[in-house]
Parts: sequence; structure tokens; C-alpha cells
Amino acid sequence: MPSAEELVTRLTSNREKILRYAYIPQVLTGLLLLGLAYHMGHEHFHLIRQGVRVPGRIVGYRQENFRRSSGSFSTGYMPIVEFHTNDRFIQFQDW
Repeated sequence: MPSAEELVTRLTSNREKILRYAYIPQVLTGLLLLGLAYHMGHEHFHLIRQGVRVPGRIVGYRQENFRRSSGSFSTGYMPIVEFHTNDRFIQFQDW
């Protein structure tokens, strides 16, 4: 296994060759992130563009605890929204 000094020497001597192909992992990472963003947001975007809006009101809050990466907890209050459609009242917890 080569030492750290040997690796640094090899990388600096091949700098132009490495930089010539450095765009490839950047493009692949960008495409991966674009695909992930589409997967996570296409349904919400469809609702924003073509969903039907109805008046509603907040009827309460529900306390939720979220675990942080540090291990501690954060408290959030999620609103409970109610709206009327046809002859029914519908409630859901928003985020």
C-alpha cells in the first residue's frame, strides 16, 4: 500500500489527466440528483398545477417529535386541516 506522500506525488504529476475526466462523475452525480428531485417532487408539482383548491381551516395541532442527526429531538406542531366537500367534512394532518 503506497504512502500518503506517494499518492500526493502521483496525483500532482497526473493533474491534467485527472482534470480532463473530472466532469464525468460530476455529470453523473448531477443526473442522479435530478432524478431524485423528480421522484420526490413530481406528485406535489402536479397537485400545485392541477389540483382543485378548496377553502379550509385549521382545527387543531398535533405535536410531533423529530429526531435530529445529533441524537437530540426537535418538537414540531403539525396543523390539522378540515375542509368541506360534497356532504362530508375531511380532516388531514399537514406537514
